[in-house]
Amino acid sequence: MPLSTKSGSGLDLSQVITLSQNLDASPISSTPNTFARIGVKIVGTPELIYSDVWKINR
Repeated sequence: MPLSTKSGSGLDLSQVITLSQNLDASPISSTPNTFARIGVKIVGTPELIYSDVWKINR
């Protein structure tokens, strides 16, 4: 899983975060109902900020 680290002082809540994941080599690629959400962790805080849940249409 790729990670990126940025300090909390550099966080811009209006910034768009784009992630991609190749599912072709994954066992979940044959699953008809796949859902995902993004979790963002700020350095120095124990909480994560989560996106809405998205259905991945394949």
